[in-house]
Amino acid sequence: MGALRGITELTASFRGADVLVLCYHQIRSRERFVDQMAALSERGYSVLSLPQFTEWLNGASLPSRPAALLTFDHCYDEQLETALPVLDSLKFPATFFPASSDLACELPDVAAHWRKTLLELTKAGHAIGCHTHSHPDLTRLPTEEVRLEVLGSKLALEDALGQRVSTFCPRSRVRRGVHRGSRRGEVWG
Repeated sequence: MGALRGITELTASFRGADVLVLCYHQIRSRERFVDQMAALSERGYSVLSLPQFTEWLNGASLPSRPAALLTFDHCYDEQLETALPVLDSLKFPATFFPASSDLACELPDVAAHWRKTLLELTKAGHAIGCHTHSHPDLTRLPTEEVRLEVLGSKLALEDALGQRVSTFCPRSRVRRGVHRGSRRGEVWG
């Protein structure tokens, strides 16, 4: 019941927001996650895909209100095992932001597993975005290393998926120049 109360308070707090963006880093309780997603469904939220959200940011109308966007940092196994069955049962799209280093793993089985996992996510209607290559604290890196982390992630993900990857979610805070550079396309190359 705590999760339901939490999502109720959250939706009440952001009632005037056009889109409620829920960013998951860890799912500690499947029950709570089920309750949260059920609350969105029961309250009539339209859960947007990343392309729908991007179109809205660029001036398109929302498909319906209220709306929400669901994101997951890392693509941890527990996120996939816990969240995917719930999301799929409700037909809720989500965006996953994995670090791409597993795709370049020297162990072929690990790299193949992650490539297959990411392809299955996209086939199921979920989106993939960059979360850096090796998950460093970008605030502690020189600009060129930041560029390599972000661009390396983008290129590895695009190679694995066979499609363009155009979103980036940093690990934590980043220097102002990183945000400016990514908006102008300087980080993307």
